[in-house]
Amino acid sequence: MESIRSRARQQLPSVMLTLLSIVQAIALESFWSNALELNLSLSPTLLNITAWLLSIVTLLLIVLIWLVSVSLVMRFEWTPSVTDLTQPFFVGLGQLLLIEAMMPARISAWFAVLALFFMFVYFSNQGAYRRARQDPINSQFFATLQPATWRDHLPNLLYIGLLGAWAGWLYVSPGLGWISTIALLTSAVVCAGQLRSLTTFWRHSMGQVETNVATKSDE
Repeated sequence: MESIRSRARQQLPSVMLTLLSIVQAIALESFWSNALELNLSLSPTLLNITAWLLSIVTLLLIVLIWLVSVSLVMRFEWTPSVTDLTQPFFVGLGQLLLIEAMMPARISAWFAVLALFFMFVYFSNQGAYRRARQDPINSQFFATLQPATWRDHLPNLLYIGLLGAWAGWLYVSPGLGWISTIALLTSAVVCAGQLRSLTTFWRHSMGQVETNVATKSDE
């Protein structure tokens, strides 16, 4: 049994990254096709601004998903679960649904999909981090980080709730306005913040940061 467990641990990064590479290639192709259908231009109309913001945030999410997955499997080792093996398929499904809703006329559906997608990715990664923390081979990294509590998860949970609220508001009150613009700009800022946080954790893992850059990690 130990040899099977060891082999599964060693094969997990290549399996995950191979599947995710295929998924991301399909997502990028779908994104390009849908972006061309939007007929993006530089005219400063609300419709065009919304289309640009939808495209930018969706592309940022595709890049963010890749970086999160790559950094996770390259930094840590753990015994994989069925959730780990099926995650790339659900990630691909979520991205394709998000891309299909990537148009101003479907903005409420886009926010609804984003809320569900963000929730799935967040909690599935929580499980991976939890299993990685329990594995002694990762003890050097987690020794400097306290386990996360529900208070640490609260900002992400509030953001998920906010996405759902925006989706409901835009469904009940269809049409573009300041609510949709603020919601999209907030989503862009959140994506940028996640990218910066991911970069910081990566540098910390690679020993490129001598000071303690964070005090909490996933359970």
